Amino acid sequence: MARGYGQECPIARTLEMLGEKWTLLVVRELFQGTNRFKDLVERLHGIPRNLLAQRLAQLETEGLVVRRSYREVPPRVEYHLTEKGWSLQPVLRSLADWGRRWNVCASGGERHEHDLLSERMLSLPFEYDIASAQGARETVQVHAGARAWFITLEHGGCLVGRSAEDEPSAVLSGSEAVWLDVLSGHQTLDQAEAAGKIVIAGDRTTVERFHHACLGPQALLTA
Repeated sequence: MARGYGQECPIARTLEMLGEKWTLLVVRELFQGTNRFKDLVERLHGIPRNLLAQRLAQLETEGLVVRRSYREVPPRVEYHLTEKGWSLQPVLRSLADWGRRWNVCASGGERHEHDLLSERMLSLPFEYDIASAQGARETVQVHAGARAWFITLEHGGCLVGRSAEDEPSAVLSGSEAVWLDVLSGHQTLDQAEAAGKIVIAGDRTTVERFHHACLGPQALLTA
């Protein structure tokens, strides 16, 4: 029996591609720079390995993901979004915005600053300005207290992870509280740097592109 809704409707067809359990969460992880099967299993707590393999194969069949093999010992296999896959960014952004608007994550308990910062960092791939990232391939390392993230702009995409293939062109360091303020728009990166709350080292052009793409053009660095 054929699967699907049997309807000539773009919503129905899109749900056939992306609406099954775990599929959009796999895409979310690929946006955040999780590319290896074992890392996807670890990040997607509870997903059976055979089901993850099925979801990746389906995404590959639909042209959203490409599988890349590297001749290493042991062999390395990675999954990367295609241009078609990257174009899902506004879809995921809309889902995230809708969830925040209607407070669907509310649990009734107090949320720790530590968790809020992680949420903001991992939301960057769904909130960055695509036009600002076009033509760029550069990495910024963000130190927030004892933690660090690598934000890579590549081919119009934005990846966030705990490691990166390339050495960072710039390193930005500050406390968790300051970064939460900057990412939430309560102060600009320029203001935080001027106050000595964030220390910036490295290529200023890279920093400005990161700021414009990920933190908003309204607060573009003036230096």
